[in-house]
Amino acid sequence: MPRRALPFQPEQALDVVAYCLMPNHYHLLVQCKTRAVSGAMMRLSVAYTKAMNRRYNRVGVLFQGQFQAIAVDSDEYLYHLTRYIHLNPVKAGLVAHPQDWEFSSYLDYAGLRSGTLPKLDVVRQQLRSEAAYQTFLKPDDQHLPALSRDFATNLKALMFDE
Repeated sequence: MPRRALPFQPEQALDVVAYCLMPNHYHLLVQCKTRAVSGAMMRLSVAYTKAMNRRYNRVGVLFQGQFQAIAVDSDEYLYHLTRYIHLNPVKAGLVAHPQDWEFSSYLDYAGLRSGTLPKLDVVRQQLRSEAAYQTFLKPDDQHLPALSRDFATNLKALMFDE
């Protein structure tokens, strides 16, 4: 009897903490439940690509580049990655404010949408309210801690040439 692949169930392998879908790439911050990160990400990418291709009657890849992973080893790093992910459409000039980009978990964090995908409590342990998160994302926020050298180095390693 031929073996059939089980449908990919990301909730068994990882929790999505934050995400942002951009026109040619995506940012996905996950908390892994298993050590098989690469396999889980590959299955997620394939499942998403198949669904989008089927929905829009198209073929081929959706996003540039390959999956890249870095370990998040501190709360500060986690918060800055979340901030970076949610401000990405603003930085790219696609919208003026993060709440204007619907393809991001920012709306869930800011209390403007009640989605089920992002696991908000990972970040909300420190930023306890939607208002606190909105303040945290303000570009002119003076109370943000400075980026550590490790954070800046790891972030640059993930960026594509623009």
